[in-house]
Amino acid sequence: SQRARAVQSDNPERRLHDNVITYKVGESGTDKTVTNKFSITGFTKTITQLNDTTNLVGEEGAQMMAKFANVMRDKSQQSNEYFGRMGSTIVDLGNNFATTEQDLVRMSTRIAPSARAIGMTEQQVLALSTALSAVGIRAEAGGGAMSKWLSNINTMVVTGSEDLGKFAQVAGMTADEFATAWRSDPMTAFQALIHGIGAAGPEAS
Repeated sequence: SQRARAVQSDNPERRLHDNVITYKVGESGTDKTVTNKFSITGFTKTITQLNDTTNLVGEEGAQMMAKFANVMRDKSQQSNEYFGRMGSTIVDLGNNFATTEQDLVRMSTRIAPSARAIGMTEQQVLALSTALSAVGIRAEAGGGAMSKWLSNINTMVVTGSEDLGKFAQVAGMTADEFATAWRSDPMTAFQALIHGIGAAGPEAS
């Protein structure tokens, strides 16, 4: 079987390549957390490099990367270069902030569904996840809470909820200004909100 060949292989890159193929066509045939055949080379190369240089290792690391990519981008848009750029971004963030590659990717995977729904890019999600994990927020709790917050704000923008005015005020904008900013660049609007909460301190609660 493919899994047997993967286990028996002495070549780490080949073994990982076989494992990724197994995710795609093996025992869990309905598993969507895999890359497409057109990007398998880039995906495998990136994961192999991350295995060698970071704590994002093994099948768990490969699955997290694949899940994040598949949520954020349609498979037809994934390419070898796409995974190369993603790997470089992850390593750069892990090297320059007080977090690990595994923690920031795990957080990103949690946030990704809500983030894509509001129009955030992969780079923005990775940056936000880095900021959260760098201050000790765990993906299991913090990722779910952040996703809910993003979704709630987006719902307020879409529905024109009166409650949006409270968030806009904290961000230093009118409700209309915040809604416009959110629709055009949600990350910038969100950063303004976070800055406003930090400046207000306890009064923002």
